[in-house]
Amino acid sequence: LLQPPEFSDDVSQVIMEEGSRLYIPFSCGDYMVSDYDGEISSSVACALASWNELNPDENGSLERANSVPSDFPLQDFSDRDMIISAPSMPSAESLVPHGPMHPEVNLGTEKYAPKGKYSVIILYAEKFRDLRKDCCPSELDYIASLSRCKFWDAKGGKSKSLFAKTLDDRLIIKEIKKTEYDSFMKFANHYFEYMEQSFKLGNQTCLAKILGIYQVTIRHPKSGRETKHDIMVQENLSFGRNITRQYDLKGALHARFTATADGAGDVLLDQNFVNDMNSSPLYVGQKAKRLLQRAVWNDTTFLTSINVMDYSLLVGVDRQRKELVCGIIDYLRQYTWDKQLETWVKISLVTPKNMLPTIISPREYKKRFRKFMDTHFLTVPDNWCSQRSSNPCKLCGIRSGDSSPVKSEKQAEQLNGFHAGD
Repeated sequence: LLQPPEFSDDVSQVIMEEGSRLYIPFSCGDYMVSDYDGEISSSVACALASWNELNPDENGSLERANSVPSDFPLQDFSDRDMIISAPSMPSAESLVPHGPMHPEVNLGTEKYAPKGKYSVIILYAEKFRDLRKDCCPSELDYIASLSRCKFWDAKGGKSKSLFAKTLDDRLIIKEIKKTEYDSFMKFANHYFEYMEQSFKLGNQTCLAKILGIYQVTIRHPKSGRETKHDIMVQENLSFGRNITRQYDLKGALHARFTATADGAGDVLLDQNFVNDMNSSPLYVGQKAKRLLQRAVWNDTTFLTSINVMDYSLLVGVDRQRKELVCGIIDYLRQYTWDKQLETWVKISLVTPKNMLPTIISPREYKKRFRKFMDTHFLTVPDNWCSQRSSNPCKLCGIRSGDSSPVKSEKQAEQLNGFHAGD
């Protein structure tokens, strides 16, 4: 049977791509996960699937949460016929030593001997899995989310790091710098203890949860070249939400204004927030303000204790649910000698008098951060909202047909809901 040349080229391309792809069965063979070139999270998903199969927790095999929608990007293992029909397809031969805190998983050693196609070091594997039990539907769903991702142009960031989102929009994948990686390795145990206490005791926190740190090595067999990436996986605070305005707040006003924002995806800064609170204020209820203050107080106390500064409060306005979504992000950087030097230079040469630079000591940063949040989140009595809305934990005072992201002072938004992540 003759086919057009372009059809043959397409088929050949598909065969080449499928022939180099890894297929990892897990959860007693009920599911499989594959790697995809250019989607670094799929390599992590493959590694986690292999490690979980060899190192199950006390509950045994992976199970899926009943409450999670069935459209997760996890392939059902009923597609196994495609694998059986291609016996030359490489498998994942995982070399996972038992017991270490940071196991290394080598994938594709059968075809890409001796080291494999990928190597993934799962940092604090057991501790992160324990953390995910408290904040993820299930380990299986976490792996499902990571199995596919897309690059993401995160507006507002200056690091130019690799950013990606999982296709289901639940998780953010970010490549972190060596300094951030080194900082996390120093305070990791304190982070796990703090999060555990927050869950057990019900303490307020608005830290955007870090759900995993991985070192991924990708090998290119033709060139023999290796590329290494330090990857952080974090919850996406905007998942399932209609965010119309978003602010990145550090508590500083100098050089913290953006004049180029022209869309819902643009991130505004501290001076933008102050200006907006003067022209079209967001009012939050007293209870919501107390919850925010308590969370900020707890988190900044913790971050100061591990010598971390330069973090931000990411604030999103969800007009559909009528809530503020808040979370502290970018808290991997400790106050090392280079940051101290940056502080000295900015104070001496750059920052105007009577103003502090963005980079200051953790103790001073904490004070300024708290003061800004206390001052610029405006409150109204809780009964104002409860009298006007059947649900006192929701925002009131926005007309349903009004889609303008900026409102006049007479149409000021009143919020009685504060939401610190999922």
